[in-house]
Amino acid sequence: MKLYIIGFIVVTVLFLTAVSGAANRVYIDAGKSGVAYDTLYVGGEYELRTWIENDFILGGASPSYELWSDDGVTWKYVAKPDGIGSSCNCITIVPESRLGPDGSVFDLTGMLVTEIDLDLQGSDIIMFGGIGLSVGLPIGPLEHMVSWHISPTGPWIPGIVGTLCIDTVFVPPASTPHLFVSMDGQAITPEWDCTRCWPVKLICGNPNGDNDVNVGDAVFMINHVFRGGPAPDPWQLGDANCDGTVDVGDIVFLIAAAFRYGPQPECCE
Repeated sequence: MKLYIIGFIVVTVLFLTAVSGAANRVYIDAGKSGVAYDTLYVGGEYELRTWIENDFILGGASPSYELWSDDGVTWKYVAKPDGIGSSCNCITIVPESRLGPDGSVFDLTGMLVTEIDLDLQGSDIIMFGGIGLSVGLPIGPLEHMVSWHISPTGPWIPGIVGTLCIDTVFVPPASTPHLFVSMDGQAITPEWDCTRCWPVKLICGNPNGDNDVNVGDAVFMINHVFRGGPAPDPWQLGDANCDGTVDVGDIVFLIAAAFRYGPQPECCE
């Protein structure tokens, strides 16, 4: 009996400690293959990752974001087989997160997605939210739950470093950019850690967008030139020899560069 009481007290203390250490906040970063990036590279694919921390069970949530650039950075949305969003299919749920893969927490099939001006220029706005079912989103620490998949497509001019920024935005009829709702309908505005901006750079001779010039880029170009595979996007990524075209000459150049008996690609003027 004493052991049972001691065990109950320990579990209770641990639970209360975990809850008291939690907060209500939303955090976003840019990641690739599970790693956060401080700089984005043209042609690479990235996730704008939403992290959520909550100290009460959520019956609903509705983050709203604005994506923009003030200095000419362009981008595209990357559709995913399991993506949601009526025009982009570029939003995914992390199945290993508290949000869960099977709809037992939020009605994932009924995710509310509002896309405004997704024209890849100026600013794009997206709002997505979930409706809680019987259990709601459990209390827990900061955790990656939702991703917005993008790929920078410019600037491609040599020496130019642009910026891509994201922040919360008001989307009517919501009263706040972010909203957490409890299972009994009480709403609060979680903490948001302010605007995030990332430098965007071009790596010439990197047609596969992996942020490195290596033999994989030569393989990518072989597949494109001889087998009808995907083209570099933007095409300047594949113009390793700076002759204004993407062809077999770039393959030869990249092979030489990869095995260190030729010059490294330089961004063309």
